[in-house]
Amino acid sequence: MSKLIIVIISILSFGFLQCDRPADMENNCPNAEFYTMANFSNLDGCSWMLIKGDQRYDVINLHDYFETFGEDVAANVELVERPDMMGICQAGIISEIICKQ
Repeated sequence: MSKLIIVIISILSFGFLQCDRPADMENNCPNAEFYTMANFSNLDGCSWMLIKGDQRYDVINLHDYFETFGEDVAANVELVERPDMMGICQAGIISEIICKQ
């Protein structure tokens, strides 16, 4: 009986603590800049990227912050470059979103 209670409490705890996009990070982003989404899937190994001016950003966690994508959609996010990572697309700077407005 006590094992059943421990299992039930564990399941409920993990259900409440499941990982998702932190809501507070989406609303607190003072250094966010506007980028434009662009589809680079016509290039081998590429997918959606963010563009600002003539610079392209290959964002490693774009799908964590956006559920839908579209050409020329504005994205107000803060990026950090990730020089410690490599990608197969090689069409832009590998970056990571750290917050979204």
